[in-house]
Amino acid sequence: MIEELPQSDGKYFGVKLSGQLQFDEERKWLNELDKRINEHGNIRILLQLDDGAGWGLKAGWEDIKWVFHHMKQIEKVAVISDSKVWEWLIKVDAVFAKMVNIDESHFYQNEQDKAWQWLKAD
Repeated sequence: MIEELPQSDGKYFGVKLSGQLQFDEERKWLNELDKRINEHGNIRILLQLDDGAGWGLKAGWEDIKWVFHHMKQIEKVAVISDSKVWEWLIKVDAVFAKMVNIDESHFYQNEQDKAWQWLKAD
């Protein structure tokens, strides 16, 4: 399930992800990101993942294709999760993201305000 966070505004888009995401739900979310790119040029994304958040194969592939197509429009990505696996994945991915000028950072669930502040800082 994808739920838009109330702090979303303009180029800042945050969602809470829970459970296994399916293709139709992923497509709806990506369409919203496309709309924000068209309106604002660049975007910053906050993903709040619960312990069971995950992507099905088709949804995951759609997500990867979208990211590769829109890399130049993504400025920052904040990922909120208490999972050590996600923390490690974000640390590794942040190195590669930086190569294409995307800042990426991990935060814990109790750091949601800190994540939003980081996302909105220049």
